[in-house]
Amino acid sequence: MAADILRSNRLFEGTVIITQEQTIGKGQRGNIWKSQPNLNLTFSVVLAPKFLQIKDQFFLNIITSLAITDALSDLVKVALKIKWPNDIYSSEKKLGGILIENSVKGNVLHSAVIGIGLNINQKEFDGLPNATSMSNISNKGFDLEKVLNAVLRNIERRYLQLKSGEFKQLRQAYLKKLYWYQEEHTFLSDSEFVGVIIGIDEYGKLLIEIGDETKAFDLKEVKFVR
Repeated sequence: MAADILRSNRLFEGTVIITQEQTIGKGQRGNIWKSQPNLNLTFSVVLAPKFLQIKDQFFLNIITSLAITDALSDLVKVALKIKWPNDIYSSEKKLGGILIENSVKGNVLHSAVIGIGLNINQKEFDGLPNATSMSNISNKGFDLEKVLNAVLRNIERRYLQLKSGEFKQLRQAYLKKLYWYQEEHTFLSDSEFVGVIIGIDEYGKLLIEIGDETKAFDLKEVKFVR
């Protein structure tokens, strides 16, 4: 919806569109995001990162996932992780996700719609054993408006860092919070393999060390197994 309105030139940078209930939200890999009404946060933020070259567009994933983990970690008092590229995790369970749609003009980004879904007060997730919420983590309820404002403040802070060209600092902060970073785990590509996540390349692809070799994987090229 936000992307459709943006194409009609009726939205400005910083616009936030909030959805009370998400039933057909899109996720990474074509997954569907469902959210019970009035329990969670599903919203979109419009940015105009015209200072950002196309090759650097992954930094929008970096700043958004950092902003969310910054805000929610403070609220739940638990360190949260970023499962590449931008899922928010607590231990082995998913707390939220991000989907970014970019519009390009020339060799720079013209606009971006950042869609965010966060599980806040929902307790049960039928058919989704991998899901959790802030309420499940903390055993208490949260004010949705306060959580939203905390996330938006942190998005602004991280976006200003990006605008100031603090690419190195942002990349380092992202790696510090990266799920399975520098740990040996099993992944699936054409077949299962054991490897160690050692970082991301300049385009945001996941770098996994497999024996004496390092391979770069794009979004649909690798799955986390165990």
